[in-house]
Amino acid sequence: MRQFINGSDEAFKDLEEKAKRGCVTFSDQEMPQGVSPSRARVGFEVDPATQKATLLVEHGGQYTGRETDIRQWIEIGACQFQNFAALKEWLQHRLSNYFTSGDQTETQGWEVPGNGNVESVSRSADELTDLSKVNSDVAGLNRPTYINAMQIAESLQERVRGQNSAMEVLAKKTAQHLARRHPRRPMTGMLLGPTGTGKTLTAESLSEVLSILMPSRNRYGFLRLDMTEYQERHRISQLIGSPQGYIGYGEGAQLVDTLSANPRTIVVFDEIEKAHPDVFRTLMNAMDAGRLSSAARTNSDHQVDCRHAIFLFTTNLECHPILEELRSKGDPISSSIINEVSRRRLKTKGLPPELVGRINTFLVFQPLSGRTRAEIMTQSIARVGQEYGVDVVTVDPRVVNKMLQEGEGVSFGARPDEYAVDDLLGGVFSSAAQQGLQQVEIRSEPELACVPAATEESC
Repeated sequence: MRQFINGSDEAFKDLEEKAKRGCVTFSDQEMPQGVSPSRARVGFEVDPATQKATLLVEHGGQYTGRETDIRQWIEIGACQFQNFAALKEWLQHRLSNYFTSGDQTETQGWEVPGNGNVESVSRSADELTDLSKVNSDVAGLNRPTYINAMQIAESLQERVRGQNSAMEVLAKKTAQHLARRHPRRPMTGMLLGPTGTGKTLTAESLSEVLSILMPSRNRYGFLRLDMTEYQERHRISQLIGSPQGYIGYGEGAQLVDTLSANPRTIVVFDEIEKAHPDVFRTLMNAMDAGRLSSAARTNSDHQVDCRHAIFLFTTNLECHPILEELRSKGDPISSSIINEVSRRRLKTKGLPPELVGRINTFLVFQPLSGRTRAEIMTQSIARVGQEYGVDVVTVDPRVVNKMLQEGEGVSFGARPDEYAVDDLLGGVFSSAAQQGLQQVEIRSEPELACVPAATEESC
């Protein structure tokens, strides 16, 4: 990674442009202190639509250090930033502090591979290894995994605030699914509640938690599908591929390709009520028999195994009437009552009965309390600071109050917090990073500023 830490602005500009066209990977890169193995493949990717940048590292690494952001990057396999500049800042002013001393020669540029560093192999697989032994090892991928549901719940509750009951139910169902030696179908769950209460975050967090708790051979991948992009019938081919003779044949399909690469994948279908009816029909066989029929040539029988997958659907459809009816039934409320009320209400609002009937579990997300909103806002401030390479140690409560007051009356929940924090504090964090400050306190008076955590000197 030294070549990136010491890389020139021109080299990074070239890398950013190529990363917008697809993931650019570099093999055999030196890892920071505390990471094992000491060398790994890394990748750079930029979403052209949102400009968000992702720094990838191949799975399987371990980190023994104390830095949370580095641990998440190594163990999850990816670290996302608001833009490529923030990624570069993290690399050069945060990650650079955790490399052993050695060759510090500046690298002003590097060769960006055109095809992701994919090398041609002239020898056959049989010449390279004993495939009979590999097959016996691969069989272990289908072994059940036993994880305590409480471990999953506690880890989820650290990431998703204010939804403890929903996290406990999700953890229990997930632990049961992982323990099945021969599951017949994927685990399915409907996450419903007001916008911004943590539904999509829950799916992402479950992937992170399982990546940490599970052995590397069985780790789960993650795929989010925004159903607002699948309101037209012809877009279905992007999920399962186009039949031979049709436009797009052989170009691959997002859902099929992901499940083919890793049958253990958490797939979240965001805002499912907005999907074209053909999406529902496409998923029926997968949810019934654990097989997804594909028009793409992924294998000889055009069937994709998704029995080990976890399908999560999100919606805010009919959420307020559902919450009101559940409140009228008193407390505590059993899962069977939540499932019955949710199924009945969603069917009356137009969700296909065949889809609703195949959902195993319904998780109802509550509106966020003022205390929870304050917790989320404070954590957002710390996360945005990390993007600039700044470790926020304390935050003046008046800063949090200001952020909450400006967002009062907005019904979007926690989702826009990080954008609001970046608007207010981005310049402060940037200034602190430029001065080499690593641990800071956020203060509101006499003006909004950050000071070094160990001194009174303002930055």
